[in-house]
Amino acid sequence: AGHSPPVLRTAARKVIEMGLDPGSPVGTDMDLQVREQKLALAPGDCLILTTDGVDEGENTAGELYGKARRDQVLLSCDTAGEINQALRKSLLEFVGKDRSTDDLTIICLGRLRQ
Repeated sequence: AGHSPPVLRTAARKVIEMGLDPGSPVGTDMDLQVREQKLALAPGDCLILTTDGVDEGENTAGELYGKARRDQVLLSCDTAGEINQALRKSLLEFVGKDRSTDDLTIICLGRLRQ
């Protein structure tokens, strides 16, 4: 259950790779030292956390889903809930619902626009 670095989708419709070391997968290291990291979300910002099954999803032609496809979805949605649903749908359509062999976790946190 590897995971990719967090991604920030800003309210201004920019996708920013956070460049943070995601560390070890939870549950694989009993001596895991957890580092606290803080991030302030502006109204309309969304933080997206995924397992590597998103970027590394592979279709029947051997193509990876990749960051470019992921980013298109992130830019097309307004809220964290929309991103979560659209990213899952897009990935499963790309790889084929019956072909997905990797774990798939998508967590989207968003700050409401006010």
